[in-house]
Amino acid sequence: MPTSNTQISPRRRRQSTNSLEGQTGRLQASQSTLHGDVGFRDRIHHFTWAWFTTTMSTGGIALVLSQAPHRFHGLTAIGEAVVILDLTLFLVFCAIISTRFFLFPKTFLASLTHPTESLFFATFWISIANIISNIQIYGRPRTGPWLDSTLRVLFWIYTACTFLVAVGQYFFLFTGKPFTLQSFTPAWILPVFPVMLCGTLAGALGSSQPAHHLLPILVAGLSFQGLGFLIAMFFYGIYLGRLMSQGLPSINTRPGMFIAVGIFLPPTTCSHPFPVPSPKLQFIFLSLHPQ
Repeated sequence: MPTSNTQISPRRRRQSTNSLEGQTGRLQASQSTLHGDVGFRDRIHHFTWAWFTTTMSTGGIALVLSQAPHRFHGLTAIGEAVVILDLTLFLVFCAIISTRFFLFPKTFLASLTHPTESLFFATFWISIANIISNIQIYGRPRTGPWLDSTLRVLFWIYTACTFLVAVGQYFFLFTGKPFTLQSFTPAWILPVFPVMLCGTLAGALGSSQPAHHLLPILVAGLSFQGLGFLIAMFFYGIYLGRLMSQGLPSINTRPGMFIAVGIFLPPTTCSHPFPVPSPKLQFIFLSLHPQ
C-alpha cells in the first residue's frame, strides 16, 4: 500500500492541454514551480507573442473611437489617450520579448517554429498596422506633408514584410508535423491576417496620398485584402467541418473562437475602405486613358 509520506520528485513532467484546441504538449515543472514560486527570469522566459493581442485590441479601440458616428467634445482626446496607451504597451512588450530573446537566444527561432506560439506572431504585425492607421488619423492633422511620405514608405515596408511572414508561416505549417481535424483552431487564420490589413491601411492612407501614388496603394490593398478573405473562406469550411464532426471545443478554449469572426471586422474601421470613385482616381483614369 502507498505510504502517506510519499516524496514528490524534485523534477517531473506533467501532461497539459494546450490553450489552443486539441493540441497537447509536455510542460517541465520543478517542485518550486508547482507551488507557484516563479521568478522574474522565468516569467520573462514564458512571455510569448500572444501578449501582443493586447496592443492589437487597444489600437483597434482607438480606430473605432475615431470613426464613431455620434461625436461629442472630448471624444478625439479619449482616442488620443488610447493611442498613447497603445504605443506605451507596444514598446513595453517589445522590450520584454527582446529581453527574453537576449536571455534565452534559442527561444527566438523556437517561437517562430512552434506550432502554436508562431501563429500569434501575426498579432505583432497587426499591432503595427493599427499604429500606422492611428498615426494617419490622429497625427496627420497636427503635422506637415512629410508625414504622408513617411506613411507611404511604412505602408510598402509593412506590405512586403507581412506578405513574407504569411508565406513563411504557412510554408512551415504545410511542411511540418501533420495536423488533424480535431486540432484545428481559428488561430490558423492569423498568419494571413496582417497582410490582409493592407486593404484597411490603403483605405486609411489613400485620402492623403498624391494621385500618382494612390493607384498602386489601392491595388495592393485590394489584392491582399481579397487574398485574406479567400484564405479565410477556405479555413471556415474546415472549421465548420470540425465543429460538426467533433462538436464544440473544450470550455477553457471557447473564448478563442472569436478569432473566426475577426477576419471581416478590419474593413469596418475605415468609413471609406476604398475611396472609389474619387477625384484622384478620376484623374488617374483620364491620365491613363485620355480618349
